Amino acid sequence: NVKVNYDDQLTTTQAIANVNKLAFENLLVDLTNGKYTTDNAELSNSFVKFAFKPAPSNDLSKVKDTVIAEKSSLALIIKKINLNNNQLQFDNLGAKPLKKGIDFNHLNITGLNLGAEEVTYSDAGITAKVKNGSLTDKSGFVLNTLRGDAIYNDKQIKLTDFVLKTPNTNIENETDLTYTSIDDLTKNPERVKLKIDLKNTVIGLKDATFFSDALPGQYTNQKIKVDAKVDGYLNKLNIPQLKITGLRNTQIDISGKANNVTDVNKAFLDLNIKKVHVTKADILAVVPKKSLPASVELPNVIDANGKFKGSMTDFTTNFNVKTDMGGAVLAATMNGPKGRENYKANISLNNFNVGRLLKQQPTLGRVSAKADVTGTGLDAKKINAKFNATVLNAYYNKYNYRNLKLSGNYANQKVNIKGSMPDSNANFQLTANANLAGKYPAVKANLALKQIDLQKLNFSKTELRFAGNIKADIKTADVDYLNGDVFATGLQLVKEGKKFNIDTIQLNAVSTASENKLTLKSELISANVDGKYQLSKVGNAIINQINKYYQFGEVTNIPPQRIRFTANIYNPKFLQDFVPALTTFSPSRISGLIDTEKDSLLMNAVFPKITYNNINLDSIKLNVNNDPEKLNYKLLINSIQNTSIALFNTEISGSAADNKLDLNVFLRDRQRKDKYVIAGIFQSIEKNFRFNLDPEKLLLDYEKWTVAPENYIQFGESGILAHQFNISQGSQLLSINSTSEEPNSPLKVEFKNFQIETLMKFAETDTAMVGGAINGTVDVKDLVSNPKFEADLAINKLRYQKDELGDLKAIVNNNTENAFEVDVSLQGVHELSAKGFYYTAPQSNLDLNVNINKIDLQQIESVSAGQIKEGKGTISGAFTVKGELAKPQILGALKFNDAGMRIAYINSYFTIPTQEIAFNNQGVRFNNFTMVDSLGKKATINGNINTSDFSNVSFGLDIKTDNFRAMNSTAEDNDMIYGTVYLSSNIRVRGDMNQPDVNMNVTVEKGTKFFYAMPINDPSVIDQEGIVQFIDEDAPPFNGQRDLKADSVSKSPIKGINLVADINVDPEAELNVVVDPSNGDMLTVKGDADLNATMDPSGKISMTGRYEIVDGSYNLSVGPLGKKPFKLVKG
Repeated sequence: NVKVNYDDQLTTTQAIANVNKLAFENLLVDLTNGKYTTDNAELSNSFVKFAFKPAPSNDLSKVKDTVIAEKSSLALIIKKINLNNNQLQFDNLGAKPLKKGIDFNHLNITGLNLGAEEVTYSDAGITAKVKNGSLTDKSGFVLNTLRGDAIYNDKQIKLTDFVLKTPNTNIENETDLTYTSIDDLTKNPERVKLKIDLKNTVIGLKDATFFSDALPGQYTNQKIKVDAKVDGYLNKLNIPQLKITGLRNTQIDISGKANNVTDVNKAFLDLNIKKVHVTKADILAVVPKKSLPASVELPNVIDANGKFKGSMTDFTTNFNVKTDMGGAVLAATMNGPKGRENYKANISLNNFNVGRLLKQQPTLGRVSAKADVTGTGLDAKKINAKFNATVLNAYYNKYNYRNLKLSGNYANQKVNIKGSMPDSNANFQLTANANLAGKYPAVKANLALKQIDLQKLNFSKTELRFAGNIKADIKTADVDYLNGDVFATGLQLVKEGKKFNIDTIQLNAVSTASENKLTLKSELISANVDGKYQLSKVGNAIINQINKYYQFGEVTNIPPQRIRFTANIYNPKFLQDFVPALTTFSPSRISGLIDTEKDSLLMNAVFPKITYNNINLDSIKLNVNNDPEKLNYKLLINSIQNTSIALFNTEISGSAADNKLDLNVFLRDRQRKDKYVIAGIFQSIEKNFRFNLDPEKLLLDYEKWTVAPENYIQFGESGILAHQFNISQGSQLLSINSTSEEPNSPLKVEFKNFQIETLMKFAETDTAMVGGAINGTVDVKDLVSNPKFEADLAINKLRYQKDELGDLKAIVNNNTENAFEVDVSLQGVHELSAKGFYYTAPQSNLDLNVNINKIDLQQIESVSAGQIKEGKGTISGAFTVKGELAKPQILGALKFNDAGMRIAYINSYFTIPTQEIAFNNQGVRFNNFTMVDSLGKKATINGNINTSDFSNVSFGLDIKTDNFRAMNSTAEDNDMIYGTVYLSSNIRVRGDMNQPDVNMNVTVEKGTKFFYAMPINDPSVIDQEGIVQFIDEDAPPFNGQRDLKADSVSKSPIKGINLVADINVDPEAELNVVVDPSNGDMLTVKGDADLNATMDPSGKISMTGRYEIVDGSYNLSVGPLGKKPFKLVKG
């Protein structure tokens, strides 16, 4: 029991020893020769502490003059040593303690045990036979077992029967290294003979966390098992076995030889890679978090095997890779001296899911391809290589492209490429060459587009195909220093059965040290861009200029940019064919200027007149400009008009300054009076945006509304927050508010007596299209993770145009995963309800119960767009609607209760006695369904429309009429066909939607007076194109390719009708053909007819039979003579 304390404040050194037992047996000390021997040494139950603070290298005040003594020899021989239950503490007072892991500057070891024999230490080396060893460090690291024989000297390093165990790790190792000198380990590896045998070795990664914090937390409980055998010399390793398994599911099995592994330039490997199996989870755990691009998705499982033989520059290899995304095979050889390497490689992809790899599913899918390359040299300036590649199939945008072929060569920094694809829907040929020797690449290319079918390629829902030639001659192919020309010639387009040609499109680019210029010439657009700019920086220049007034994006440090641009947009003859809804387009102009040095941003656009989808837009003007204080913008539209909307002098304007964007929207009436005004301010707050309404300006339907002064809605990186976003007028209120001031807290939307008309009175009529008062709430929660909402709304006195519909109640929520629960009812004028679920995943499905207690036919004129008038009676019914949204299963019945109505299109009034139409598993059933005209004559329908899901439909209908008045209209009802028509008929309808089979026996009865007004583009005129051939003098020259053919069949969902009709005409029935509705030219005939008409599925119509004219006339306008009647006589 000895206690020793040592404290040197000058050197900041402390030592404490509390020795319980220290014993030596037969201790011999030879100080002269530095030799110490003992038969037995023991230290038990003792505590030893040593602490010091290293002196700074520049602190010389504490350094004494010293004399370095000559090194003396030391020999230590211990026949047996026992350390039992000791504690050792060491502290480097100059080092900050680590928070976790073993801290070698601050050790605190307890339970230190060591039993060893024949321990020697001398200049000749170290030997020891360790029988047992264990310890515990303050970090939590525990060594349970340490044993083995060790030899270290200038001829050998050897471990025999080595075992190391912790609670997580077990290492069993046999290692033997022999050499002539210790320097051989680094200088003469060929003299180092080795043998390593690792067996039953398991490394617990939890132990690794004591030595490094780089290991991902999810792997701390994983283990790695290693079995390895290595022998030979350090410069010639023989590896009979190397197996590694571990992490979650990683397996490696390799054997072979490895020479000169210590010098990468001389290394030679001959490896048989029997198995490499790794999972996505294991890869992601060991690679740095941001080292993989966010756009890449790794396979879940990767398996590989292959062989590699050679050096880094002279090798033969082949690899076979299989993953859950697909497979790949690589075979390659390379040899030759550096600078003159010869190589050959073959690679193939087998049904590889590239879309999943690049996170572009479902647009991009699987790809199968093969490629080979042969060549010499790896220096880009000296490469001489040839390549061939074939994309066997590639799935993109729901289309499988096939047989894309590319071939070419690279030599003297010049590359030549040929490509083709014989795919019937993407057929092209490409030749191109590029010179990479200069500062900028030079490219010449010819692309012959034989046919690109955008409908078949799923880029267009309607027929759209094009062909043509594209020629490029780019002298400097650098986006910021572009010089060259691109021509598109012989362009042909087919759109929905119409074919048209497009004149040459030309793009020219010129770049010099002082200016840049781009010119585009085409039928549709001509444009000029000039100045001193870099195309890749133009977007940044615009953002930087806007950012001076409003934080729009990241500010980028770029060189000065000066861009002036003008663009003229024309109305070529193909534009309306290409965009049929665009019936009017007046030539328009866009111009602008960006100058970052002068802080100028200017844009002007003028569109004089546009009519699109019957919406007339007159005089659209846009102006953007800036001054030192603010950025100004204004959009003016002189008028926006269609049949229900008329807005005049519409304006969207404002300015940006001090990171605030002022917004003003004005909608005006014919008298230019403000009808709707919405104004507010957008503000950029760090990475969020905040919008608040201007409390002084809100105007809805001419009425001033009250706005909460502190209102705003905020959205962006922090989330969504609504604060006092309340508007009111009289008893009306609309409010949107978060339930707390925390972003993404639940939102509540509240309506109180909010009149729908307030937002719907854009039409210049006395009545808005939809009306009613909304009351209720919508609650939204979980805004970030999975938004959920609950809506409880009521619309009192719901109205559509002039028809009162009733009171609507709607309760909707999406609390059920992937589903909307609905409970909707209408009470009052009409009474109906729908209750159930609409499922959004895994597919769109319905599960609804629909009850129609009453639809009042007297109140549906507006809902039917005016086609049902003078209605009486009601419709009722009950249905269940289940299945896919596109293919629902509908079961129930629709009942007509003493119904009647006038069909405006034909101006005939029909009554329907109380009866029903059944919806069953087979489809829609008509059982003697009867309609009665105003004269009491009947039309009856019997049979079925056969369908189980309303996607595949077939017919089994029989229709019968007896002197039935089918039409009783005038030109005001329908200016193309009108009059009074009485029919007796038997009609049989069979077939399906692809090809209905219709067999008719029709008699046009006495009293008929029918008018048909021929349209200006009547087919009877167009069909004469076979007699006279018209040519287009302005069409582009022949491009050497076959013309694209118009495809009219694809435009109709019905492939064709097979019609057979026997038609009889009563002599008293009058038929009138209005040849020219503008001047009244008309043919009138009466006669006795017995005709047979047929139409086959291709649309070909044939008519045979006899029509004997009894009476008639032809009223003809003959210039200045006026209208002259010509009477037709019998015979």
